[in-house]
Amino acid sequence: MGCLSHTFLAGWNIRIEANYKTFQLIIDTIEVAYLRGDRMEQIKTEEKFNEIIQSEKPVIIKFFADWCPDCKRMNMFIGDVMDEFNNYDWYEINSDEVKGIAEKYEVMGIPSILIFQNGEKLAHQHSAYTKTPESVTAFLHEQLG
Repeated sequence: MGCLSHTFLAGWNIRIEANYKTFQLIIDTIEVAYLRGDRMEQIKTEEKFNEIIQSEKPVIIKFFADWCPDCKRMNMFIGDVMDEFNNYDWYEINSDEVKGIAEKYEVMGIPSILIFQNGEKLAHQHSAYTKTPESVTAFLHEQLG
């Protein structure tokens, strides 16, 4: 029995590495969805945003961006906050993908949590105060009871 050639082994090594990177990307995507709970409906258009904020009961909207490290940190705890406030509808909007809405509602930093009802912004928790589950929960208790 001869041994496997270096070229053959190198080819397997490259394929294993490429497959590992693909696998890791899939795992990272699943993990973010799990951490976020994927219980927030994503708002993809300005029209949908305008429709949602017309709700007769308060709706909670998280403004975020994919590149934002604080947004990723928030994803790690927002599921527990959503559990506590599960009688409200939760949405998220990527401020990089749906242009103009963040500016219109004075979202200067992300992540930010805004509450809307009947087309009006009722409350806004700016990014500096969305760093912990306690601060987000306290804000929502203050605004929603």
